Amino acid sequence: QVQLSLAGTEGHRALCIEVSDDGVGLPDEMRAGVGLASIRERATELGGTWTIERGATGGTRLAAWLPLPTE
Repeated sequence: QVQLSLAGTEGHRALCIEVSDDGVGLPDEMRAGVGLASIRERATELGGTWTIERGATGGTRLAAWLPLPTE
């Protein structure tokens, strides 16, 4: 099962995009493939950050924080 959530952060002009699953999780020695490198590049280009980690009960959790444009 894959879950996607979007959230704004009160007091900050940022959007958090989170994707998690209940799969086997990350291997002990994870290498960033093309997909993860692409996420990193896009988040950086937009002035944001991202994390990827094992889920608390298994699976994988990826979160990206992206600044929202100012008016």
